[in-house]
Amino acid sequence: VVAHVCDDIACRMRGGLEICAALEQRLGPAGAPAFNGAVTWHTSPCLGQCERAPAVLFQQAGEAPVEVVIAPADIPTTLAGILDGPGQIVPRSGGATSAPQAADPEEHGLRLLRRVGRVDPTSIDAYRASGGYEGLRVAFAIGQEGVIREVTESRLMGRGGAAFPTGRKWNDVARAPGRPHYLICNADESEPGTFKDRILMEEDPFAVIEAMTIGG
Repeated sequence: VVAHVCDDIACRMRGGLEICAALEQRLGPAGAPAFNGAVTWHTSPCLGQCERAPAVLFQQAGEAPVEVVIAPADIPTTLAGILDGPGQIVPRSGGATSAPQAADPEEHGLRLLRRVGRVDPTSIDAYRASGGYEGLRVAFAIGQEGVIREVTESRLMGRGGAAFPTGRKWNDVARAPGRPHYLICNADESEPGTFKDRILMEEDPFAVIEAMTIGG
């Protein structure tokens, strides 16, 4: 049996390193065989379970190989998966299907998540009552050039694309001669720690639509 314990940012913050410490104490350092070579463990990059961290992947060789991901994992479950075999694991209950609001948005300066858990994501009226579509109203008032100028002066940088300046990107696209132009919401969650897009689409979908309308 081989256990791969995620040690990327989300799992580190949710107890992944404590799981690693417990395995090292019980089985020895990462990569070292234990129990006559029957089991071992390794640290691992992101296992794609950021919103359910910490995560552990178990692999067991044999005529009927077993591969199981447990998230959220804990020390007892991880040790049981290694010592008893991953097929014997009873997954823990829990692991939120979405993210509740964990802090006061005013006190902690939340921007992207300020409506999460506080405003009904299915109600456009609730969205408008919480300030929704005010940005779009301003965008219509100042026009395309004004929007690009505001974004450029804000020094906003893309969350992907190596932090490329958003204003410069919008300016170049607006002046591209080809027509029509298309705006795509890629909703990326393919890198360690990038697990916010699903939350925004589930809990503040009208904000995504408003932002895409402004960008378009």
